Amino acid sequence: MLSPHRDTYGLSDIVYSFLLIPHVLPSAPDMHPLVGQGWTLQYEMQFYLIFAVGLLLTRRAGTILIVATLFALVGIGAAIMPLSAVTDPMTLPEFWTRPILLLFSVGIGFGVLEVRLPASFAVPRPFLLMLCVLGLWFAYSLTAPLTAQEQTQFPTVVVIWLLCAAWVFASIFGHSREGRFEALAEHFGDASYSVYLFHTFILSALLRLKVQEYSPLLFVVAALVGSNIFGFAVYRLVERPILRTFRGLLLRSA
Repeated sequence: MLSPHRDTYGLSDIVYSFLLIPHVLPSAPDMHPLVGQGWTLQYEMQFYLIFAVGLLLTRRAGTILIVATLFALVGIGAAIMPLSAVTDPMTLPEFWTRPILLLFSVGIGFGVLEVRLPASFAVPRPFLLMLCVLGLWFAYSLTAPLTAQEQTQFPTVVVIWLLCAAWVFASIFGHSREGRFEALAEHFGDASYSVYLFHTFILSALLRLKVQEYSPLLFVVAALVGSNIFGFAVYRLVERPILRTFRGLLLRSA
């Protein structure tokens, strides 16, 4: 009911969406499932398949194979569609070879660092560092206001990736503290996947109520608060019970 594609999608679109197969919706100019943000899950499934092959090898050989495969795919993609292209991929070969795959290599790099760095290593004041990174992004955006297409264009995308990498580095290696704020942040961090998947339903409801026309600020606040509350409820009532059930089944199978 809340889907923006509710009047145009058919059975094939539902099947492709459940199977996470990229396809072009009749009412959309790009390839994504009916729940739009599911396009990231399509890339995740691709990475998991590559990662599963890497698990058959030793850790070193598997890591090299995974990273080499990701770079090879992007290299192939450069021959199909320029890396600097701002248009969305419209075919499966274009979709499966976009530069965004390289971000999985960055994640692997952080994993290797976490293993190799001494346990005592910690970034001081990580929250302050993350605020500084956010400030840099706002400053960059204000000096050159960006359209949605320009945000996917080199070198802008490189700047975004570097700032995001700095943010993730601070969150992974930040000096941890135990307190109420940290405990609350951890709970909402656990629920972030559900928030990500379901926040569009809150946005759709607010848009249909035309809240943005009454007050843009109220729309932003309502979207932030509503999305997190709804996502947290989905996490507690749906995601966590499912994870607990499947974890129990896997343990019994093992």
